[in-house]
Amino acid sequence: MAYYPAGQHTVGGIKFEVYVDDRGWFRADAEGFTETHAETRQKLEANLKVKVSQAKVRVEIPFVKMTNMGGVRGKATGIDARTGGVTIKWDDGSKGTTSKFERAMPGTYLGDLSDGDLAELRRLIRARDQAAADLREFAAPYSIDLPDTVRKAVDEARAAKEAK
Repeated sequence: MAYYPAGQHTVGGIKFEVYVDDRGWFRADAEGFTETHAETRQKLEANLKVKVSQAKVRVEIPFVKMTNMGGVRGKATGIDARTGGVTIKWDDGSKGTTSKFERAMPGTYLGDLSDGDLAELRRLIRARDQAAADLREFAAPYSIDLPDTVRKAVDEARAAKEAK
């Protein structure tokens, strides 16, 4: 699909290059921002205002991300203008961003937990991991390759039938 230059639009001091495609849809680009699309130029301009305002607003929402090792504390700080993901500052001082498309399984992100609740979460995860290891150890001697076992039984039954 071809895009044709359709001027520029400035929001909050950020200059976006505007294009229109063969269908008449509008697209805007600016360094550091994800592309924005809309059916009309007015809708595009409204979308750009929202995108720029989200990029400039900072919040601090404490949470815990559940991991295989237990739980990691962080603070959600806003929306990344480039990716649309949530910006995060982890308690160890590092920073990160979720994917714009990330929809975590329920329970992946938890609200702020007390130290006691975080310790309980970590204990439960260790117990889950130990139970999984115990289950694998128990099941190992009984494990069979069902399709292979059935094929062999069918072949033996067929051979026995043909031998009669």
